[in-house]
Amino acid sequence: SPHTSSLTHFQSEMTLSRPVQIAGAVGCILLGCGFNNVCLEVIVRKDPTAGSLLTFLQFLTLSIISFPQNVKRDPESLLGITFVHKVPLWFYFLITSCFFGSSVLNNLAFGYGIIQPIHMVFRSSSLVMALVVGKLFFGNSYSFKTFVSVVIVSIGVVVALYAESLEQTRLDKLSLGDGTDFKRWSIGISLLTVALVLSSVLGHLQSFGYKQWGRHVEEGKFYTHFVALPFFYFFADELTSHFEVWQTHPEIWFWVFGNLASQFVCITGVYHLMDLTDPLTCTVVITARKFLSLLFSVWYFENKFTAAHWVGAVLVMVGIFTYTTTNNGSSSSKSSNSKSKEE
Repeated sequence: SPHTSSLTHFQSEMTLSRPVQIAGAVGCILLGCGFNNVCLEVIVRKDPTAGSLLTFLQFLTLSIISFPQNVKRDPESLLGITFVHKVPLWFYFLITSCFFGSSVLNNLAFGYGIIQPIHMVFRSSSLVMALVVGKLFFGNSYSFKTFVSVVIVSIGVVVALYAESLEQTRLDKLSLGDGTDFKRWSIGISLLTVALVLSSVLGHLQSFGYKQWGRHVEEGKFYTHFVALPFFYFFADELTSHFEVWQTHPEIWFWVFGNLASQFVCITGVYHLMDLTDPLTCTVVITARKFLSLLFSVWYFENKFTAAHWVGAVLVMVGIFTYTTTNNGSSSSKSSNSKSKEE
């Protein structure tokens, strides 16, 4: 009918174009994740080992916000509701395990002498890990230019880590220590390495899930956080002790609430960008955001960053720029996206 036709035309006119949606997702990542990083740095300076409690609150908050959209009334069920999902729960358990492990380990690393700038530079090598995991385990193919960009990023990360290791050794000597600080720092780097692997596997598993069952961004965002909540049972004592510490420092809650709110904006942007692009493109945007946060952290929080640190950080950015100028950085990823859209 003419009325139905005009309504359909109006709805299509109201639908945002893909470039606008991508720009919105990028904006959420830059602003949401950026402010989230500021809040995080303030919190870990006040309580360096509070990673588990902060991660729990992040997962709990997003689960509560997304809960109403992912359940429906069901008088016949025991709880009176039924969880709605189009993707198998076993798959959500799989990707949640990666997401939970990555999130917890990243936050725990702050308790092992990892300063925020090094934390960001090291995690920027996710571009490297995304390519390695995609090539070895998912059969993705990449252009030569992409490999070049990955080599540059790798060199940058190695230089930055070497500079930081020298700084840790120097601090040990100044304090007449026995190398304990360096050992703690090495454990922190190991935690970040494992987290990096898990994060890269997660990105490719999500891409696989899109191909198999379609794109259900809001559903995925809910289940990857909600399913992880029982895992925190193993951190119960630690969560309780840190909560008691925070009660004696009321000002920390302002930054905690800021962290939780910005985390929701950040995660929303990441999931939508993953929905609109491929894993490596999403990685580039996130990495660029980390570099901007790095600049702010060094300037505002006065973190120690030597010339060698900056050489490493700049090499990472050059590698990212090289990737962004690649027209077909991941042919298989793009074909997967195209296929899922066609389906």
